[in-house]
Amino acid sequence: MTKKHSKYDDALFNDIMDDPEKVRKAIQEGVWTAITHHKKIGNPICEWRGDRVVWIKPEDINV
Repeated sequence: MTKKHSKYDDALFNDIMDDPEKVRKAIQEGVWTAITHHKKIGNPICEWRGDRVVWIKPEDINV
């Protein structure tokens, strides 16, 4: 089952994209949701530290 696209969706998207603070907040909330989900289900995440990728164990994820 797919969601029907509407002009309202376009207007909402354009409203968000025209406001840098709304974009920042949407990205921040998405990242927080993903990190929290990984921790909850026991999956590690990776992070760029210095010049390399470092894997972080679920128990070491700070949310």
